Amino acid sequence: MPDHKKTGVSTAHSKGNKSKPFANKPKKKELSPVLMVGIFILVIALLAGFLFFLFKKPSGNLKKAPNKTVYVNAEKEKEKLEVKTYTDKEVTKTSPPKVNPEKHQTTNSQNSNKKTALIANQYPNKFVSSPREWQPINPGLREATNRFKNLVYGGKPSTILELNILENSSYYSAYSEKRRNPMWVGYRLDVFKGKNNLNRPGKFITDFRTKAKIDQRVYSKTGYDRGHLCPNSAIAARYGRKGQMETFLMSNICPQKPELNRKVWERLERLEEAYANKFGGIWIITGPIFDQHTEILNHQVEIPDAFFKILIDEDRGKVRVLPFIVPQKVSGKEILNDFLTSVDEIEKQTGLDFFTPMDKEFQDKLESFVPPKTMWN
Repeated sequence: MPDHKKTGVSTAHSKGNKSKPFANKPKKKELSPVLMVGIFILVIALLAGFLFFLFKKPSGNLKKAPNKTVYVNAEKEKEKLEVKTYTDKEVTKTSPPKVNPEKHQTTNSQNSNKKTALIANQYPNKFVSSPREWQPINPGLREATNRFKNLVYGGKPSTILELNILENSSYYSAYSEKRRNPMWVGYRLDVFKGKNNLNRPGKFITDFRTKAKIDQRVYSKTGYDRGHLCPNSAIAARYGRKGQMETFLMSNICPQKPELNRKVWERLERLEEAYANKFGGIWIITGPIFDQHTEILNHQVEIPDAFFKILIDEDRGKVRVLPFIVPQKVSGKEILNDFLTSVDEIEKQTGLDFFTPMDKEFQDKLESFVPPKTMWN
């Protein structure tokens, strides 16, 4: 028998179950220093990028106007102002929104007033009258107004035109026999909170104080309306039936396109009444504008190319004006702000000189001032 002790083989192995020799365990591969440094730098970069985007604040320089809405500094997060003029253009964060002034000028609701106040605080001089539009009133201006029964502010406008001054109880009219049109009409509207209950007269009246003696039938089937310069409804409410009938004199009438007379001009007349009630009374001077091209209605009445209207307001010894020039050809959908101009421009196109008794320095400032694209507040 073999000597197990000598051979070093166990009994179990000797029965045929030979075991595999023990293998040496492989050594673990160690990362090179260069690779470890690279991994470390990559981890730091990823972490820094994550923290940068996590805590980054908006730059505030440019932003997209979301869904045509610009948010204002409101007391509540849900308060916002719709801005129709913004589409998808990039706008600066500090740029004031272009707001439709007509939408905000006469609203009385508490919410609208709150929004208006917020906008005014953020964007000054948007809803607040500019100090420059107010000019001092001198005694001469007041005396000239009183000479015309407080109906024509500043008295009769100076002009080289030959005009016939027609006095009425509710307004004055300066009539041109050459053009067979009133060249200016002056009147005052005081506060009236009631309702006009007088029916509209059924016909217009020939003014026999004029040489032209225009009959209302001159306008028939011409495509032009008989446009009032001194308005029917506002005068009827304040001056009664006599004043109303005076507005239907043909010396107060000009040819107007229907889109002008029934839409834009009517809105201007409503604006006058609203301001008269709001500011305790205002004056209005209005009239036609003619260019070099002459067009005659039924061979009798010259057709104006545009019309002007000057609203005049006094307060605490100062005066301001709101002048408009409205062309004859309008669609009727325009906003009134689009027609704002200066008194200087009206004088240039009409040959009339307004407010001549006023001190020259203040007259120049008043007449050269072009109101911003907002109405009176």
